[in-house]
Amino acid sequence: MVKKMIRFIIYILLFIIACEDDRQWDNPYDPKSNRDFWTPQNLSATNDLKDGQNGKGQIKLTWNRKGRPSSGFIIDRKIGDKDWEKSILTIKENPELDELKSTDNIDLKVLLDLLKSSVPFEYKYRIYAYAVMENGEINVSNYSSTTIIPKIPDMPSADLKIKSVEYVNRPPKTMSIKWNDDYKNKHFKSYHIFHSFSNDFENKILLNTVNDIDITFLETTNFTVLKENWFWIGVEDLMGQKTISKNSVFYLTVDGPPESVLLDSITFENDRFKLKWSEANMNSINDDFESYTIEEVTLPDLSTTLIETIDLKDDIERSIFTNNDNETYFRVKLNDEWGNSSLSNIQPASSFQKIITLDFIRDLGDDLSIYNLGSTLYFSKKITNINAKFPIWIQNGKKIFSLIEGGAGIVINEDGSGLKQFFGHEPQDISFNSDQTKGIYTGEDHNLYYIDLNTSDGEITINTQDNNEWFSDPEIISADEILYSQIKNPNLNNLGPQGIFTSGLDGNNVDTLLLEPSSKNIKGVRYTMPRMSPLKDKILYVKENDSLYLLEIDQNRNIISNNIIKNEDEVIVPEESKYFRNLRWSPDGTKAIFWAKKKSVYNLYIYDSNINSSEARLLQAGARYGDWIENDKVLFHMDDGVEEFMFTKNISDEPATSATKLINDDHPAAKAKVPWAQLQPRQ
Repeated sequence: MVKKMIRFIIYILLFIIACEDDRQWDNPYDPKSNRDFWTPQNLSATNDLKDGQNGKGQIKLTWNRKGRPSSGFIIDRKIGDKDWEKSILTIKENPELDELKSTDNIDLKVLLDLLKSSVPFEYKYRIYAYAVMENGEINVSNYSSTTIIPKIPDMPSADLKIKSVEYVNRPPKTMSIKWNDDYKNKHFKSYHIFHSFSNDFENKILLNTVNDIDITFLETTNFTVLKENWFWIGVEDLMGQKTISKNSVFYLTVDGPPESVLLDSITFENDRFKLKWSEANMNSINDDFESYTIEEVTLPDLSTTLIETIDLKDDIERSIFTNNDNETYFRVKLNDEWGNSSLSNIQPASSFQKIITLDFIRDLGDDLSIYNLGSTLYFSKKITNINAKFPIWIQNGKKIFSLIEGGAGIVINEDGSGLKQFFGHEPQDISFNSDQTKGIYTGEDHNLYYIDLNTSDGEITINTQDNNEWFSDPEIISADEILYSQIKNPNLNNLGPQGIFTSGLDGNNVDTLLLEPSSKNIKGVRYTMPRMSPLKDKILYVKENDSLYLLEIDQNRNIISNNIIKNEDEVIVPEESKYFRNLRWSPDGTKAIFWAKKKSVYNLYIYDSNINSSEARLLQAGARYGDWIENDKVLFHMDDGVEEFMFTKNISDEPATSATKLINDDHPAAKAKVPWAQLQPRQ
């Protein structure tokens, strides 16, 4: 029995062993397992080159597990006819997933180079599962494989465009090129900017390269504006693929000469020509100003002499030394940084004195003309419809003042510009303060008035009559004091004190210098034309129907003497003239001129305190409206019954000495009657 049981057990074991040798195992960790049972299935490869970036493409691999999970998977790759690359990818097992995947990153530049150098080829992949056993040995399955032909990456977009090209003003001068900033490319390497001086796409040259996709502008100094500038924009990717469109061109025209400046009128003052011109308007280029060049021009050949170069754009004035009585021409050249230039108008310049003239001396006034006394450059300027009366130079020849009909007067600049009118009572004559910015006068109503030439205000009343008084002949003798005469209206048989007075500019603080009392039966003596010497030590005045007197005073206004002035023992009565101040002291305060009428003839006299303190001598017969040019020279009017002219004469000359015409016969102003002309002071 026992023997039968042992024999049965042995048969059973032999059967089991025989059966075990014929069993199929799917355990990856059993080296005796059938590898087919756990070899991966359904391996596939898909092109995904666009989803890569920075020159890297992707081939996506997917597969399915078979059998029980292993430790992971190993992938090999074969490119074309090259050898297999072992274990390019190792993927750990994920038992939770039925479908597994991985990605092979491709260097697209290498791929592109391969595709350019050979016929199309395949990428081959094979995959196998692996299991790491307890003893450390690795059990692997059989291979599963797939094949794919990779695609060439797309070319960069050709939609890139240049938006603008501008010149930039910040030294150094640059050209700024801008293109569209919405360009996107995962494989971007660089922008390429091309340039040509003509629309020649084939022969353009590379201007510069920008390697940052977010930088969409280029600033360069490598350009000129004296030629056409043509630009194109292209793009290159990391694979070396380049795209440039003929339609990406941007054209910039040739820069022409800048807009010329305007050279204004040139004035002369203190031995210098003063030039002023308009500021450069560099509208063709973004402010490519380089300099102004002042040139002296010789006519008619237009030869030039360089005077000065000015580097600041807003520096638009210059003073240039010259001699008196010089005539020349100037222009201003505007230069830009590219070598372009433009020329201003040619402007004449003269250091001769100017004159102001009237064609008629009359109560209703006349048009006023301004000339230059030069031999060729006359600078004729006529101011019309102003009804000017006895215009004179004021403020050292920088301005002209003229009485006018129906108003207080006008002021204009020496070139005739800047007309300003002062409204008020019409002056009988006018006197100015030392700098000739303020004037005082008697109106037709015989009241005293004051104007400030620096303002646009009208007249200011100083004094008004309250009992038929007549104020007359006022003059400003200091900053805050005036001199005048005052009488009772003889036409109304008014009697009372009459004399010469001083007061403040406001009419207050009246002080009597000379008083002629009157009685109820005797009219007072009328004093007229009181004129104080610039030295403040003498006053010339006229006793109506009597003579010319000299009142000498001390610093406290006390009278030292009061003597009559005669000519060769003959009494002289200077004539009072409406609108014109007949008695005029010399600038040095030692001499005076005046005119009187004798036997229907006007005579110009001179009083010289340095020679005789009580005598005046005849300077010129037939002359009136005398005024001082210098301390030793006077200007006056003469009328021979046919023509009227203005003459000059030295005070040392004898009466018989011929006077000199102020205006040369060849001068345009001399072609007509010139009854009135005033000479501009030397500046």
